[in-house]
Amino acid sequence: MKKLLVISSIVASAILADCTGGAGTNPSVTTAPVNGTNGPTLEFVVGTANTSALDPGTVGLNTVVSFRQSNGLSAFLADTPSITGPAGFTVPDTSAIISPYTGAPMTGDGDGGSGTDALTNTIKGAVQTQDPKNQPKPTTFGQTGGAFSYGFAPLNSDQTGAAYYPGNTPLGISDYWQPFYSGNAVPILGGPPAYPFIYDGTFPPAFAGFSQGFTAFELGAGPVTTGTYSLTVNVASSNAGALSYAAQSTLANPAVMAAPSISALAQDGAGGLTGTVTPSSDPRTVETLVYVADLNTGDNYTMGPFKGTAAAAFTLPDNLGSCGSSSSPKGGCQNTSSATPTINTGDSYFVIAVSYDYQAFELSSYPGGNTSATPLNGIAQADLAIGGASFHAAYARGVASVQDIHTAAFRNALRKMSLARRARMH
Repeated sequence: MKKLLVISSIVASAILADCTGGAGTNPSVTTAPVNGTNGPTLEFVVGTANTSALDPGTVGLNTVVSFRQSNGLSAFLADTPSITGPAGFTVPDTSAIISPYTGAPMTGDGDGGSGTDALTNTIKGAVQTQDPKNQPKPTTFGQTGGAFSYGFAPLNSDQTGAAYYPGNTPLGISDYWQPFYSGNAVPILGGPPAYPFIYDGTFPPAFAGFSQGFTAFELGAGPVTTGTYSLTVNVASSNAGALSYAAQSTLANPAVMAAPSISALAQDGAGGLTGTVTPSSDPRTVETLVYVADLNTGDNYTMGPFKGTAAAAFTLPDNLGSCGSSSSPKGGCQNTSSATPTINTGDSYFVIAVSYDYQAFELSSYPGGNTSATPLNGIAQADLAIGGASFHAAYARGVASVQDIHTAAFRNALRKMSLARRARMH
């Protein structure tokens, strides 16, 4: 989650639009490192992504970024990232793929497509501009995409003055769905019980969950190109010197991990679920997380982390539904008579698992989580595998009826999920 920074003269260069609300003039700016003389730290690790559960036979490039102040919070409120791959790496042309967000052919700028990055070796964003006659050509991340404390996200601040976070983004989606360049991408966000409870009114009303830190890019049949990947993050300012940060990561092993699976999924009829997750059988597997999303409410839930490769039973508790509001916060209401069902009877939902060869959960900067300025230190390659994906049209007591995620019904339900979260803002 992007953290709002305390604005002072030493961090003003982080903001492309100050409190003028787009009125036309910008205040004077002093450019200096944030939060002390050491300045922010950019870390970047690449690896492989097994995306075959979403698009059979495909693999992808996985990326994990951390751009933090010394206290673990995001370095800046707006920046422009650019990833350059080694010789032989090619970004796919996605113009013929239907965007899972819009239902129209991909054009880039955060809709899952590559835009003008297609057939180059660069995945990039675009510098923000307010001139409607001088807008940059579409790229993968566009003007809204930046690098934050744990992951790339469409959360760049702008002159609207809005506070952006997962669930309330300039794109109108909860966060980037995974992977990019796929018509079958899905949202993967952290929620209770693995993460803090967020549906009691103590978090912003549209807040959808915690970033999982990874951004994957589907590349077809593969293999993923080995070599050095370079990340540059630029921080622009209209009236002060721009800042630039760089990091590199080497992909040495192109072999993808086997996918995890989910079995024996059962609905208890009171809002909860039980099941068994079988992590990736790859000996590199460090941990696996199981994600559930209610597509009617937009609420996200996470179980785990489950360590190693042994099968593990998981339980989604009954009473983790929304039980408070911003106007009437009820901290801890999930443990009181105000508790509501995690998944309401009749709601559609989906389930998915991700196996990681690194400690993805422990690196997260959620409240009470990892506040290190260098959480990725020591990680040579960040591989993951997605699996166990299933869609369920209506929650009810009994064994869950697994349905194919490659259906129009599922894509339509996902789009409605984003609308459900944003509706909580009003």
